[in-house]
Amino acid sequence: MGNIAKWVIAIAMFLMTANISLLAGQQESDEEIQLPKVSAVVVLQGTAFFNGDSTYFAGSEKPADNGFDIRDAMIVVDGQYRDHLEYNLEVGSALCLDGGFMVMEAGVLYKFFPYLKAGFTKGHVLRGFEMHQECIELLSAEKPLFAKKFSPCHPLGAIIEYERDFENGTGCLVQLVMAEGSGGTLEDEYDINIGAQYRTPVEGLSFAGSFTLWRWNSSYSVKDSVHDPNGGRDDFLYSWIPKTMIYDGYRASFGFDYNANNFLIRGEGYIGKGFKDLLDIPYYSAIWKDSSNMAKVTKAPFEDLKMRAFYIQAGYSISLKNDNIKYVRPYVQYQWWNQAADLDGDYTSSYLTVGVDFGIGPGYTRIKFDYQTCLVYAEDGALPGYDEEFQADRLMMRLQFGVD
Repeated sequence: MGNIAKWVIAIAMFLMTANISLLAGQQESDEEIQLPKVSAVVVLQGTAFFNGDSTYFAGSEKPADNGFDIRDAMIVVDGQYRDHLEYNLEVGSALCLDGGFMVMEAGVLYKFFPYLKAGFTKGHVLRGFEMHQECIELLSAEKPLFAKKFSPCHPLGAIIEYERDFENGTGCLVQLVMAEGSGGTLEDEYDINIGAQYRTPVEGLSFAGSFTLWRWNSSYSVKDSVHDPNGGRDDFLYSWIPKTMIYDGYRASFGFDYNANNFLIRGEGYIGKGFKDLLDIPYYSAIWKDSSNMAKVTKAPFEDLKMRAFYIQAGYSISLKNDNIKYVRPYVQYQWWNQAADLDGDYTSSYLTVGVDFGIGPGYTRIKFDYQTCLVYAEDGALPGYDEEFQADRLMMRLQFGVD
């Protein structure tokens, strides 16, 4: 698969280079050169936790520490050369990508026809509505808790995109992406996604679906333990042995979005197979235990592990005749997540989020108050003695600036 992907990318690069070279040989006037659109995204927030001392899900425990953060700080550049070449660049820092200054998104796409373009991109992939959108555009403060387990945020790869408007207000967007795997290469790994959105004749109503094939060339470590000759009966000496293995998995999603008459209603469901870093699930923990009762494998994916998840959310915008606050939008969101759908036992968790947005400026400039609580935590899928009573509730207060 790696060699095929390289040939696809090489052919695409040749086609783009040939067309761009022809254009470059032509004399350009000042009127034909369009200046790019440059905008900024700044998101500052404070977070407070209540009724618990930590948050825990999908093998990741985090202390519930109150504090302030720079959630996003980015410069966004979008432009077009004539009617044929589109480009974008987003540089800055974001907590969801572990902070630090970086190129978060970048793309160059060539328009073969008004409705068909292809090129290379690093950014959000069309995996439904919620995964495709930027965080500042979302109704709630953050993407669903299970989002990163189902897909990476900003993969890099080749893209083909078809977008067209039809009669009666309908239209479609179809996107095919062949991206690098989680190791950042195409050597025995890949992330191939096809996604589509359909705008229906009903005002504001759209549907979306996606399917992803994933392959990992995974590195993990196995603990080799031997009896300590100078120790007691249960004393061991340990060494970690690095190993690699190729795993296959898939992801699929389907959902709807309604945005009309001041209502914003969205629901999406996700299924998947092949996940990693979930040794907190007892069934898999038992497989990799030694007699010292310590996990024998770290960072190992499980090819047969299946997950199910969905969310439903709704908001209503109330327009205000006020120069400082354009609208008020209360909202509510419910999340449900089964971390091990193929196993016996209870591995489901659910979360409730309520909040309110105050629109104070252009685009996505808002003040947000977002409160999230754990309703039920997976009884069989957590550390011993850990349940929803230990999950801290989160209150997020955010001031964000962003334009369309």
